Amino acid sequence: MSVETQLAVFLRLRGAVKAIQLIPLFSFFSDTRNFNSMALEHKLLLLLHTATTLFMVGLIWTIQVVHYPLFNGVGLERFVAYAAEHNWRISIIVVPVMLAEAAVTALLFLTRPEQITWQSALLGLILLAVAWGTTFFLSVPQHNVLMHGFEDGAYRRLVNTNWLRTLAWSAKGCLALVWLWRVIP
Repeated sequence: MSVETQLAVFLRLRGAVKAIQLIPLFSFFSDTRNFNSMALEHKLLLLLHTATTLFMVGLIWTIQVVHYPLFNGVGLERFVAYAAEHNWRISIIVVPVMLAEAAVTALLFLTRPEQITWQSALLGLILLAVAWGTTFFLSVPQHNVLMHGFEDGAYRRLVNTNWLRTLAWSAKGCLALVWLWRVIP
């Protein structure tokens, strides 16, 4: 993407943010000094961010420590059906929460209260990008291989690369708690 295109996209987003500022429901786009004076919508945004992030932290640790190790014991004859069922069931849980977390993380970056530095908000976006990038570029391809049958190399790559997701979401969970601590008096 050229610099000119990136600038055009930025200016369109900036215009959209300014338009949203005119809607009373989104009054959290204004500056806030402390949690007590913060708009209700902004408080809810911080709480929703913390809830979705901590949900993903708990889920990814459960997947890493409990669920993925059990893949190895399913058995070759049942593994294809198991992998298909796993992918369907986990998607029902993960997709809505990941989308919600991405939306509130982006909104917090754009509308952050004074107590959250822009560097900290950017770190939140980076950690989310690492978790998402690991998901789509490392984990999903291994799941796709496993959908055709258990393959030890794909299984090991899945478990090993999932540690990156686990650490990224864990760090983002810590960051979410720090944000709440800094904002709530």
